[in-house]
Amino acid sequence: MRVLVLVAGVAATALGACSSDSSEDAPTGGTANTGGTPSAVEAPTFVADVAPMLKTGCAFQSCHGGGSGGFNLPDVDPAVMYAQIVGQASRTLTGMPLVDPGKPENSFLMLKLDDAQNTVDARCVGGRCGGPMPEGAGLWPEEKRETFRAWIAAGAPYGELDGMPAPAPAALEPLDVRVELPAPDPGFIDFVAGETVIPPGEERMICTHVEFDSDEEAAFEYLDSMQGKYGHHVVLLAAKQPLPPGTVEDCTAPEDMAKYDAYTIGDQELPPGYGVRLPAHHRMVVQAHYVNGDDRPIRTRDVVRLKRIPVDQVQTWAAIYVTNTLKVRIPPKEQAQVEFDCRVKKDVDLLVLGGHMHEWGTRFELLYGPDEDHLESLYLASPWVPQYRDLPPMTLFFQNPFKLQAGYLLRTKCQWHNDKDTELAFPHEMCTSFGYVGGTKDPEVCSVE
Repeated sequence: MRVLVLVAGVAATALGACSSDSSEDAPTGGTANTGGTPSAVEAPTFVADVAPMLKTGCAFQSCHGGGSGGFNLPDVDPAVMYAQIVGQASRTLTGMPLVDPGKPENSFLMLKLDDAQNTVDARCVGGRCGGPMPEGAGLWPEEKRETFRAWIAAGAPYGELDGMPAPAPAALEPLDVRVELPAPDPGFIDFVAGETVIPPGEERMICTHVEFDSDEEAAFEYLDSMQGKYGHHVVLLAAKQPLPPGTVEDCTAPEDMAKYDAYTIGDQELPPGYGVRLPAHHRMVVQAHYVNGDDRPIRTRDVVRLKRIPVDQVQTWAAIYVTNTLKVRIPPKEQAQVEFDCRVKKDVDLLVLGGHMHEWGTRFELLYGPDEDHLESLYLASPWVPQYRDLPPMTLFFQNPFKLQAGYLLRTKCQWHNDKDTELAFPHEMCTSFGYVGGTKDPEVCSVE
C-alpha cells in the first residue's frame, strides 16, 4: 500500500509446536554448531538421508506421529514434506525459515535439533522459542545432526525417489521479493525490516523492532515505503512494549495491534517547512503487511526511509492523525456497516485526510461536528472501489488547514459487501481514516478495540 492506514503452511505451525514451552522439559546448555559440511564425497539428499530421519526420529504420537503436531509424518509424501519445511517461515520465529538452503545457522529446525533455540529467545513470539526437537526423546546423535546440517549447507538438495525426479525447484524455492538496501546517505534515516518467508496464499503482518540510535531528536518530511511484490504496506509504528532491536514477531492477529501506536504514514509529502518529530532513542516497529498471491513462498525484506529536515528548519510540526477500529466482522455473502465515534483531544490543524478499506468496501465517510445532532461530512468516498485500497482519494488542506477543535466529534462510517463464502474480519478488512495534523508533535490517534 502506498499510503498507510493502521494504528496499529502447515509444517511451519506443526514443527514449531514440536517442542515444549515448559522450562522443565527443555534441556539447557545446548550450543549451536554452524560449521560447514563434513568432508563427504556426496552431499546428503532429502529423499535418501533426511526424510527417513524425520519419519523415524520425529514421528512420535505426541508430536508428528498421531497428527497432533499438524500432520502425520509416516503418511506424508516426501515431496510434500520437503515443500512444507524448505524455505517456509517458522511461526515461532517469523524472521527465520525452518530450513534456509545453504544456511544451517539461519535454519530454525537446525537450532531446535542442536538445542540452541534459546540463544534467539528474544526474537521469538512471546520471547521464548520453546524446547529442543524431538520433544521428550533426547537430542539426535551428533552423526544424525551433522547429516542434517550438511544437507542444509549443500543447498537442501531433494534427490530422487524410485527414479522420480525432484519437484520443480520453482515450486519449492521462495520467490525473492526483497527490496535492495539503499546506500547510506546522511540526508536519510533508514530502518530495515527483518527477512521473512511467507507461505503461498497467506496474509501476514510482520513487525521488526527497531530503535532510532541517536542522543538527539531528529525531524523528517517524507517517509518512503520501500516494499516488494505482494506488499500491502510497510510503515513505522510506535512500540508500547519495546523488544530488543532486531526482534521479529508475527503481528497479524487483531489483538497484536494493542501493542503498537500509530506513528506516521507512508508516501505523503509535507509542504516545505513542515516536519515530523523523531525522538532520540525512539523505540518503534517496522510493520510489513503482505498478501502472498503467488503459488510459491516469498522471501521479504522491506525498508522504511525517512527524508531528514534539519530540526532548526522546521517551521510547523506535524503528526499523524488516525481513527481506527478492530471491530470489523462481515458475515459471508452479506452487507455490513460499522460506525464509531472519537473525540478530538486538542485543537489542531488538519492538513491531509484519507480513508482506508479493502476491496470489499462500498462506502466510506467521516463526519465532524460539535455533537451528534450537528455532524457534517468531512470526507466521502462513495462508491468505494477496490483500487482505493492502495490509492485512496486524499483531501489536502495544506493551503487552508481545517481546524479540528478539542472535544468535537469525529464519526467514521464504513460499509462493505462480502461476496466470499467466509467471514471477513480485521486485518482482511479495515475501517480507518488517516492523515496529518499540524501544530503539534504528538499524534492524534483514536483506536476502538
